Amino acid sequence: MLINYYFLFIKQKIMSDKIKAGVDRIIINPPLGTYLIGYANRKGGAKNIHDNLTATTLVLSENSENIFALVSLDLLALNWEIVRRIKDRINETTKIPINNIRLFCSHTHSGPVGWAHSKIKFKDRVSEFINKLKLLTVEPFKTKGIRSNKLYYDNLINNLSDSVKHALDSMVDVHIEHAKTDAEFSINRRKHLNPDNCIDKEIHLIKFISGQKTIASIINYACHNVALGPNSNVISADIAGEMRSRVEEKIGGKSLFIQGAAADINPNVEWGKNSIRDIEKIGKTISDAVLSAAVSMKIVKSTPIKSVVDRVKAYIDIPENIDNKELKNIPKIMIDKQAKIPKWIVYPMLSIRFPWKTELLKDENGYYTPIDIGVLKIGDILITSISMEPFAETGLEIKKYADFPIVIFAGYCDGLTGYLPTSKDSEIGGYEIELVPYFYKLPGPYKKNTEEVVVKRIKQLIQKL
Repeated sequence: MLINYYFLFIKQKIMSDKIKAGVDRIIINPPLGTYLIGYANRKGGAKNIHDNLTATTLVLSENSENIFALVSLDLLALNWEIVRRIKDRINETTKIPINNIRLFCSHTHSGPVGWAHSKIKFKDRVSEFINKLKLLTVEPFKTKGIRSNKLYYDNLINNLSDSVKHALDSMVDVHIEHAKTDAEFSINRRKHLNPDNCIDKEIHLIKFISGQKTIASIINYACHNVALGPNSNVISADIAGEMRSRVEEKIGGKSLFIQGAAADINPNVEWGKNSIRDIEKIGKTISDAVLSAAVSMKIVKSTPIKSVVDRVKAYIDIPENIDNKELKNIPKIMIDKQAKIPKWIVYPMLSIRFPWKTELLKDENGYYTPIDIGVLKIGDILITSISMEPFAETGLEIKKYADFPIVIFAGYCDGLTGYLPTSKDSEIGGYEIELVPYFYKLPGPYKKNTEEVVVKRIKQLIQKL
């Protein structure tokens, strides 16, 4: 009997550890005809909508002066410049500190590109016209252009800011519950190159509950969001969207999906068939696992809420044999060499398929691009994040290191500057390491120790909390 009173006392104590939370969701579909990002060999723009792309905002506060915003977007990724514009607007309209804002992308390959011009100059219009003329000889299809992309992101920035305000207006007292499970639904797509490559099977479910009602939840796992392949021209939130709608139907509220370290992890389907059934199959597998875990939720601490962020310099390993070339020419030289795409067509094609503004800086150690990292503590929960596409091994290492009850690892957060391979994977090579950096207009791959530098700094941030 004494033991029962003790556990009742502990439960009541944790229940009294409440915070305020609010949630809101908006639809963020691009117009039909928009080129869908994620596959270099996809032709044509979006033809129809399979399911809506959304942006779901969760705001949290332990007091009126300490407010945080988590936004989950059904997008492949966001460019650093768009991230900055979104956070600046949210800060301007809500006063939420920029370092307290996290933008998580689901990494769907059936959404719009993550960058657009903030201002379109005359030279940009001329360049677009010339690129379209060049493409007529090899790729005579029509897609929306830079004006449409600019309008999309101008609207998205305004609408996201309004959505955060609506979430703030809806704030209520909540407590937090958590459950964790494992599920078999993914494969390591680089296993043929590196037999030691691993899979993170872990799924986290975090519920924010007001009274007896779930108002919001967070779901975290690591798997490429790609049941639909390069022959698909439909707008879709893909597997994550299917999973989310099934979970919300059963537990209520609005779910935020946080993508994990999924660079080398694919869903276990016959990829490339563009099957809607595969979306339903994998989405159901994951949602069934989440819902099975939901029956054994445990109350966890909600406070304190703290955030630390930093930037790491990721240095570029510029190929020695072309070091004397102009930096801007290296990507098209290497894409021509590796993908057999003629140099004269590389940039016109990228202007349609992957327009991206790279933040390339230089110091005494060479050229680098910044990687944004962050650690967010919500009571017993630790959310680590990185603006890269990290391999499963990286996420597992951080989870193992963090001496915390609940550890979530988030890739594709607050920007994207390419894959972040481990040193071993850098040595092995492959598409992700040898070719993709040039699509981001980087003058070379990242140095082999980059992942080690990033992981070390994340661990230091964890220690700060």
